[in-house]
Amino acid sequence: MIELLIENKADGKIYEISELVTEISFSDRLNNGCSKLDFSYLYDGVLFANGSAVRFRFNGANIFYGYIFSSEREQNNAISVVAYDQLRYLKAKDTFVVKELRVDELIRKIANYFRLRVGKLDNTGYKLPTSIKDNQTFLDMIYDSISTTLIGTGRKYAFYDDFGSLALTDIMNMRLPLVIGDASLAYGYKYGQSIDDNTYNLIKISKDNETTGKRDVYIAQDSSAFNKWGILQYFETADKNANPEQIKAKVNALLKLMNSETKTLSIEALGDTRVRAGSGILVSISDLGINQYVIVNSCKHIFKNNIHTMSLELML
Repeated sequence: MIELLIENKADGKIYEISELVTEISFSDRLNNGCSKLDFSYLYDGVLFANGSAVRFRFNGANIFYGYIFSSEREQNNAISVVAYDQLRYLKAKDTFVVKELRVDELIRKIANYFRLRVGKLDNTGYKLPTSIKDNQTFLDMIYDSISTTLIGTGRKYAFYDDFGSLALTDIMNMRLPLVIGDASLAYGYKYGQSIDDNTYNLIKISKDNETTGKRDVYIAQDSSAFNKWGILQYFETADKNANPEQIKAKVNALLKLMNSETKTLSIEALGDTRVRAGSGILVSISDLGINQYVIVNSCKHIFKNNIHTMSLELML
């Protein structure tokens, strides 16, 4: 059962409009911006001001807590509304120095600046290299730091808003006791393999050497993969504070992460409110020979006529 509450900034009152809602959807992507709630309701004399707080639950499960950012009224007295969670405020740009901080410490520092609520932030145990984040969004600063932590530790973290509180969680701790596939929830799928995006078998990082006046180049490659796909080169310049050992470790780590085909699987299924971006679920589809745990890269939950469905994009 839908439960939708709105605290209207215009008059300070709390409205429960569950019976007026005609359709509602919740969208979430892994480390790629804020989650979003779209809903439509029948106008009964109340319009909600931008900035009003929205709380959405379904069958008692907490789904979304965020704030209205836009709304439209149509001729048939239908009002469509878009709300985002707290991460929306981290799209602001600034310059920030990351020095002797872990990702969880960086998030807490940024959250304090924006006065955002913070929940459970996993201690990554990894100090980020000193760097200057210039003219970046705060979200990109955090995502870059999560990527750096992945390269440095091999552990991936999800940063998201957990029903009104910022959270940082080791992906391995987001597995659900849930099977989706032939005989469980799924009613459609698409499967793809690609080397068109984020596949590289030659990694090159350069850094100007102030002592010799020359440019040092660090390379990691898989020559056997050249024969299969051709040479797919990735290049970047090293951070000025990085030492040779750190750069060598990074080129090897990037090759390990990127030297493979990108396999994608999308599934249409009956809804489960526990699933969000970053969740680990067991997928079993006999036609594809897939029976393994995968990570949810993005999900969209749709609630309409008391039927809950979800569209999932998965990382294999």
